[in-house]
Amino acid sequence: MPELLAKYRGKYAVVGGGEVQGIFDSLEEAYKHALERFGIDSRFIIQRIEEERVEYFSPTHVLGLDAVQLS
Repeated sequence: MPELLAKYRGKYAVVGGGEVQGIFDSLEEAYKHALERFGIDSRFIIQRIEEERVEYFSPTHVLGLDAVQLS
């Protein structure tokens, strides 16, 4: 994290498969990249790079509602 803070403070990291997959200027750019790379059914994290950790998540994903098939 110290290396990321030094170079990318305030930006957003997409993490998937245990590795940083990309660094982005906005949450929207990070989310778009994550969906394109992993798809809606995969698990990934979008983390803002700052000393105090702030996590962004989809409540529908946490509740498992993104995997529900509606008829």
